[in-house]
Amino acid sequence: MSNYLIPKNLQTILPQNTLRKHFSITQAHNIYNNLMKPVILSGSWIVKAPLPQIYKIVTDFENAHKYFPIVASRLKITQKNGHHLSIDAVSKTFGIPFHVLMETELIPNRGFKSINTSLLAIENESFLMEKVSTGTRIIYRNEVQIKNNLLQLFAKILIGKPALLFWKFAYINRIEKLTKQN
Repeated sequence: MSNYLIPKNLQTILPQNTLRKHFSITQAHNIYNNLMKPVILSGSWIVKAPLPQIYKIVTDFENAHKYFPIVASRLKITQKNGHHLSIDAVSKTFGIPFHVLMETELIPNRGFKSINTSLLAIENESFLMEKVSTGTRIIYRNEVQIKNNLLQLFAKILIGKPALLFWKFAYINRIEKLTKQN
């Protein structure tokens, strides 16, 4: 098995001898392709509050640290052009702070979409809402592409269902509490 057939990233994750002993070239490429797939978080929740009230909270990025202290330390809008925002943020993942640059597009009365870049990952995040008879349906989706190949191995475990449950606790549950207070 020659090295030029094995992607460099895969060579750094698995030593060449391990590949030769245990994997065919096809298997090695399949492993690599599976490792490099983004982890997708998606969820949908109904909050018993009017959409405009939720929209006002979730798009008030500079006060996000007050609304969502478990996931946000600081967000500062560095540039605003119509509905497009550039945001310099320090967010928390499982309580660990990370510097994040956000390129966010507000979707009036619907939510926002954002590309979030940190040292660890690039995220394609959307937070959309629609009015339903019992309040507002929140539709969340986040495609997380881990930059570090070694961390990519553990991404599905760390970022999968546990991360979505944590996000629901830290974000959706807070929205429910905040909308009941007003």
